[in-house]
Amino acid sequence: RMPPRSRARVGARAVPKQPVCGRPSNSTAPRPLSIGLGVTHTCSKGYRPEYMKAQIFRLALLSYRQSGLLKLASEKLLFLNDPNAECRALGASYGFGILTPAAVFAAPHRFPIINRAHPRAHLNAVAGGSKSRPRDSAYAPVAPDVALSGETVTVGTAMSFLFQALSTEQVLFLEGDFVVGVPPDSLRAQLEAAALLRGAGLPLTRLQSRATINQPGGLDAPCCSSASATPHRECRYRVHGGTWARSPNWRNFYCDADMPARGAILMATCVRRPTMRCFYSTDANWSNRPFLADRRWFLHAPLEPSIKALNASLGELSQVVPDDNGAFEVHMLNVDWGRAAVPLCLSADGVFEHYGYSQPQRAMLRSLSDADLATRSYLDLLAAARRDPAAKEPPARGRGP
Repeated sequence: RMPPRSRARVGARAVPKQPVCGRPSNSTAPRPLSIGLGVTHTCSKGYRPEYMKAQIFRLALLSYRQSGLLKLASEKLLFLNDPNAECRALGASYGFGILTPAAVFAAPHRFPIINRAHPRAHLNAVAGGSKSRPRDSAYAPVAPDVALSGETVTVGTAMSFLFQALSTEQVLFLEGDFVVGVPPDSLRAQLEAAALLRGAGLPLTRLQSRATINQPGGLDAPCCSSASATPHRECRYRVHGGTWARSPNWRNFYCDADMPARGAILMATCVRRPTMRCFYSTDANWSNRPFLADRRWFLHAPLEPSIKALNASLGELSQVVPDDNGAFEVHMLNVDWGRAAVPLCLSADGVFEHYGYSQPQRAMLRSLSDADLATRSYLDLLAAARRDPAAKEPPARGRGP
């Protein structure tokens, strides 16, 4: 059960008295944000060149600093798979503490959710237990997409360890290929609105950017409206069946102008500026994409004690499938987590863009230099990849603010 919380410092409108919007806060006293930033990244240089993971990570870190995210987070922790000295130094230069699989396994007593007798069982293991093959569904390669020389765990396992290692009230979880895609004032407003929702008993808010809808590596969701000449099949809400059947519903909550008419009865706009919509896991799959969550709830609250498969916290469930990055998300569908009716929210605009999956983005990344990172703003760099979606290379670079 969520502990009662007072209202966060936020300029948003009050939470309406609708069941899906939780309970209104009893206090209007400002409350400072208590956010820990947990980021996971795989350092290996064995990635296929077209992935440009190192460039994306450098751009992501730049966006975290320039947007003010690093200042908003009172704790910052970077979980590095297959770590190397260069990767460690880069993270440390942005003020991150470093956590690795080896560090976790060397001190299992510090982690309440771990295989204490055999901690190395958490490794994403192939061929002897020290190498792994994280799957990237955007490319879906037949061959392993990365050759690793060190120890690696899946995204779900890294997520659980980050939540356990941080001590803040809330944790913002990110993978290293998500970049802040909004100005600093929008970032802060959305984080404060998510904190307001948490004070109403809504423990998790999704923050993936709406800008990635219908882009490779994005949400793959339509923007439905009654004016659509050829409505996407996903515009129809599923109102029967389990989580597998109804899981696409939440994607329409970003921008469907006719949600009530289409049958989205278990969704409500709970904050209007910025727009935050809330619903239940009945209408959503689990997603590892960026989210802000109550740390104690994530680690210690069983989703549904009366159902054996769901009588565990997300911190426990995220460690169930150690051999595939995408398997945790599929596992949650298979156990029909919608039966727990977990309260979820999303920002209709969102903050974090899944980067490097469109041709213009890759063109920009190929030309990204140390000088760019030292002299240009993250918003200028992102805009360069948006100006001409058909362009093979980004526009000529100039000195930014």
